[in-house]
Amino acid sequence: MGNKTSFKPGKEHWNWKGGKIIDTCGYMQILIDGKYIREHVYIIEKSIGRKLEYNEVVHHVDSDRLNNSIDNLQLMTRSEHCRLHASGTYPSEETRKKFREIRAGTNQKEKHPQWKSAVTKELIIEALGKFNKRKDAAEYLGIHVDTLRFRINYYNLTKEELNGWNK
Repeated sequence: MGNKTSFKPGKEHWNWKGGKIIDTCGYMQILIDGKYIREHVYIIEKSIGRKLEYNEVVHHVDSDRLNNSIDNLQLMTRSEHCRLHASGTYPSEETRKKFREIRAGTNQKEKHPQWKSAVTKELIIEALGKFNKRKDAAEYLGIHVDTLRFRINYYNLTKEELNGWNK
């Protein structure tokens, strides 16, 4: 199999961004005591001097999930928050565009030390042509069978390119 790299936590990690990340929902998370938590929740909890109750949520007044100034945050019950959003208050097109731009820069698979850039689209097609089972093709390529499946999707390989293989 491929060479193993040791995990390096925090500042030593290859993709360290100073303890701040944007999660898949578009919220800023910060590193507190070795654990990432949503910044807007942390700010409200510090402001009110306690942890949030189960039925409490933090609402962004301007719908910008990255604007975590205390003036933009509002503590609400879950039911109040649901009613507010059901009334038609959605992020503006400008805010949605901002979310798309932020998410576009988060696909950094190619920078990961285990990406194995030698496993190209052409090599995958060749391996699947040689073997009857994906497991055998993955072993031939030196990658896990799940990684092979992800690469097939990543390269958007069609059934025709794969000589009849299903994604």
